[in-house]
Amino acid sequence: MSFSSIVLMLSSNKKLDKHRLIKLHNCYRPIGKHIQGHRKPSSVSPTLQSEPTRMRQREQTKDKLIQAALELFVRQGYHGTSINDITQKVGVTKAAFYSHFDSKGQLLLRIISEYESRYIDQLIRAVAEYASDPIGKLHRAISFSADFAVENPDLCLFLDHLTTELNADVAFLPALKKVHDKHRHFLRDIIAEGIQQGLIKKDYDPELTAVTFMAIHQGVLYQWSLHRQQLDGRKYVKNYRRVIMNGLKA
Repeated sequence: MSFSSIVLMLSSNKKLDKHRLIKLHNCYRPIGKHIQGHRKPSSVSPTLQSEPTRMRQREQTKDKLIQAALELFVRQGYHGTSINDITQKVGVTKAAFYSHFDSKGQLLLRIISEYESRYIDQLIRAVAEYASDPIGKLHRAISFSADFAVENPDLCLFLDHLTTELNADVAFLPALKKVHDKHRHFLRDIIAEGIQQGLIKKDYDPELTAVTFMAIHQGVLYQWSLHRQQLDGRKYVKNYRRVIMNGLKA
């Protein structure tokens, strides 16, 4: 029997007062409905439920701060960029910045670390896994660098743009030197192996040739950043490859 039928039947009894009807209503109210501010208890703690979301938001904010700083450092220089510039670009407070980084310098070191892990380390891995002779490995290095530059232009330009500005800064010199040395030693070893195999001219010094290879690469990248709207990227890289590799071959 439905609740409305029971009420209709009992309401004809004059002795059934209003309070008893209210009690009867409460007995028949649907379970789980929100009535007069009451809510069905949640089986999941609100704190536990929102923790993953908060963690994701923190990581997203941190990534945005890194990306904003990277873009500003490339365009304005490290010393020409303030923490306020970074927070305004992201749309967060300085308190939010300091919840992720102790200083602008710490943020810069994080970007240098990102450059090393995402570019240099991945470059070395890609070339090491490429089954070829030293000439083929250098070709692979050029291809990897070109593809990476297209996908991550600011990260590629970052170290080249800021090295001169930061080279005299003792706080950042060790981190910059570590990254440059890793890149140079990687190229030096490939070139030395190519000389031993008779594939690269014997009168080339591996160390000096590696530095020259890096310098040409940096210049090519910088010119591309200035004239990317006018340059055909594929032809540009092909020409760069031809000039440098033809000069190396024995």
